[in-house]
Amino acid sequence: MEAELPKPRVRSMSISVSSQKEQETCFAHSSAYLIFHNIYNIDLSEEDLQKYIEHNCNQYLDTTRDEPNLDDLNKCGETGKKRILLFLYIYLIITLKFGCNRGIVNDSIKYYLDGNYLPPFSQRLNDEVAELVHKDLNLYTTSFLPIDKINVPALKNIFDDGLYISLISENSSHVATLIGMTDTEFIGKDSATAEIFRFPITEMKSNGIFSNVFHGVTGLQFLYKKSAKYPYYSREFAIASLQYASPELQADKEVVMAAVKNNGFALQYASPELQADKEVVMAAVTNNGRSLFYAPELQADKEVVMAAVTNNGNALQYASPELQANKEIVMGVVTKNGFALRLASPELKADKEVVMAAVSNNGFALQFASPELKADKDVVMAAVTNNRNALQFASPELQRELASIARGGRAKRTRRNRKPKTMKRTRR
Repeated sequence: MEAELPKPRVRSMSISVSSQKEQETCFAHSSAYLIFHNIYNIDLSEEDLQKYIEHNCNQYLDTTRDEPNLDDLNKCGETGKKRILLFLYIYLIITLKFGCNRGIVNDSIKYYLDGNYLPPFSQRLNDEVAELVHKDLNLYTTSFLPIDKINVPALKNIFDDGLYISLISENSSHVATLIGMTDTEFIGKDSATAEIFRFPITEMKSNGIFSNVFHGVTGLQFLYKKSAKYPYYSREFAIASLQYASPELQADKEVVMAAVKNNGFALQYASPELQADKEVVMAAVTNNGRSLFYAPELQADKEVVMAAVTNNGNALQYASPELQANKEIVMGVVTKNGFALRLASPELKADKEVVMAAVSNNGFALQFASPELKADKDVVMAAVTNNRNALQFASPELQRELASIARGGRAKRTRRNRKPKTMKRTRR
């Protein structure tokens, strides 16, 4: 029997461990664990625990076996029987859809939550399970987080709530299940070995090796209940990585505001309604002006665009044509980022004041000026004063004129610096 597991951050009845043996169905085992524990939550009673151990009831969680006999399952006690039947019911629904060769946990859970499937057992066993699976699956959602976004304190909250987490490895194409943690280590179940494993919290990283068959962790898969007030951990993860949050959290203004203040580009993962919310977009573009790209409804809003280009002049490319022709906005941009002249309207590329500001900041901006201003001596002189190589963008006439002046200047300096020749003395 497995030694008693630390509490409170682990489910109390963790003696049951499923086995896949030679099958490649770790994804289905872990998906079934999450669905079973995080939705249905049937624990072994103290009385049935003894029966479960005495009759070695884990043998019925070997998914290479045929459908179990109900009389045999009755020996495991009422709660033991329900646990086995429900786990196998979920597992079979997943493998009948995705097969037995390396499916995806996220897809498996979503498929089960959709509820569009037929009962997988014989009629007698389906009748046994029918009352157990009567749950409103619309109340639940799933999300994935890459390993570099994981926050250990948030994981403690998950385990305190009695939830399981799928631990996903890309390098070994393997999935195991975390069932709890102590102050120093994580605890999990692995269907490949049919054993409970442990590894230090300090190894929760992408190159961590947690068992002989499980290494190279890429992320964690979660399954939790929706509510008017979302759990602390799901909100915290959403703020850290809005991309992997549930649709409900991507539409939660408080969560999205916190996310875009941390990373303006997170706006791309917000709901369409929040991408059109001026307060949210202002927070995003203030953090990263280029996030204006993800707010098409507000690209013609002068205040929003001003905030975006103040943060990053290149955000001007995402402004509406009207604001790309707004002299106040463009002047503010090219004064700090002359190269952004390329993003201005044709009218402003022909505006001498705007172009002078641009080339004074970056001489190479001359290439974006109108043909008339490329032939304007004041503009070209300002550009070459900033960067003499900008002369290549001037009109051919000015290139010849200024090149001639430059050659003349060099010639004068050469004559002025040339030392007079001295006559050689000859010997007689």
